[in-house]
Amino acid sequence: MQWTAELPEQISSLRAASQYENSLLRYREAARLEAEKHWSVYREQVDAAGHVLRALLPASAHPCSVCTILNPLQADQLTDVVTTKESVIVVTSHLRTESCVHEMVHVCADPLLRDWMPRILEHADLLDATYEPMVRMRYTWDRSASSLANVFSETLVRVLTAWALYHRTREVLIQQIEATTREGFLYAAPVVERLNAIAEGQPMPEHWLQECLSACHDAVSTGGSVQSHR
Repeated sequence: MQWTAELPEQISSLRAASQYENSLLRYREAARLEAEKHWSVYREQVDAAGHVLRALLPASAHPCSVCTILNPLQADQLTDVVTTKESVIVVTSHLRTESCVHEMVHVCADPLLRDWMPRILEHADLLDATYEPMVRMRYTWDRSASSLANVFSETLVRVLTAWALYHRTREVLIQQIEATTREGFLYAAPVVERLNAIAEGQPMPEHWLQECLSACHDAVSTGGSVQSHR
């Protein structure tokens, strides 16, 4: 295509313009100011959340390196993720702790969820109560077991993110779980209840998944938070 052939010349012209250098300097300054204001607290919170995840999850699920790249031109509500063999790179306009920890949890939980998947798929009927909100949010596409797997995975990731950040501040944790439930992740409450049953600093026991799935079934059968958010 003609435009691809002309692209190198256009890029060279752009870089030769004085406005390009000025824009680049402003870009760097915006990133520098964001890091100067928020990096210390951000790093402290992310490290603390990582410590919680390492204590809770099996050694095989411990996170690899997760790093952040600031992109002041990115839409503020979006977070992009690039995964390599060595690390997970979170690209965001601002230093948002929850965005970074959410991706850390994905790295931790994905291998665990792959091992759990056969057992999760035995409970496909759990999808019924949460199907409509999950369709609206595009986390499910039909009533298949694979849809449930996707819903359960994202629910667990969101709950673990809140847990890693706020488990010592119960009021804030409850607020986070209630907000997650209102978004349509109707099993967030029973999942966090089973996390609450694990002693501080102790790893997730082997039977935790079955207890968690049973708690989700109980929430459906007794009404609870699942019925109230339909």
